[in-house]
Amino acid sequence: MDPGDVPVEMRDEWQALVDAQSGDRSASAVDAAADALLEQEPPAELRAEALAAKSERQYLLGNDGDAIALADQALAALGPEPERPTKHRQQLMGSIQRLL
Repeated sequence: MDPGDVPVEMRDEWQALVDAQSGDRSASAVDAAADALLEQEPPAELRAEALAAKSERQYLLGNDGDAIALADQALAALGPEPERPTKHRQQLMGSIQRLL
């Protein structure tokens, strides 16, 4: 996601998630950063991104059931696909679908 698309009041939490994912993607820091972002009630694409990060972590830990449930929540957060989806939305959908 382009940093300019992240609401100003959520940029610190978003950056913490980006930073956590740049290291060990299975570390608990990913969940902590994603949860901090989710507590801010972000817009749909940002919410889906945080849920996808949590899903990927569960997949890496071998918790397939939790990974699938979180991926489903991420897809639900995105809602129905618009007539003209953004490139970011298409990439995010692809990432989520790979987790499933």
